[in-house]
Amino acid sequence: MKKIIKDTKFKLGSAVVALGTLFITDPVFAATDPQAKLVQAGNTIKGVLTALIVVVGGIACAKIVIKYLPSIDDPQEKNTMYKALGTALLVTALGGALVWLVPWAYGLLA
Repeated sequence: MKKIIKDTKFKLGSAVVALGTLFITDPVFAATDPQAKLVQAGNTIKGVLTALIVVVGGIACAKIVIKYLPSIDDPQEKNTMYKALGTALLVTALGGALVWLVPWAYGLLA
């Protein structure tokens, strides 16, 4: 029984792949300006990386605030919280900027 199920799964998977390659493929034409398409793809990747860095930085800042929120009345704890928030925001900004600055600097040297 297990062999029948395994064979059926394999046949079903093969059929899906075969039909997908036959019916869903679009014709590919040569790009008229591949450099522009590569630049656009690079900018898209940089945008996605920047968004990921900002999301991670936002989560880190939220965790810092949640950690120090119960003892916010104490001036020492408030000072520590603001220092930690400043550091997290600085690292987030630096990470977001590096995603854009490193390819730019590489382009200057190349």
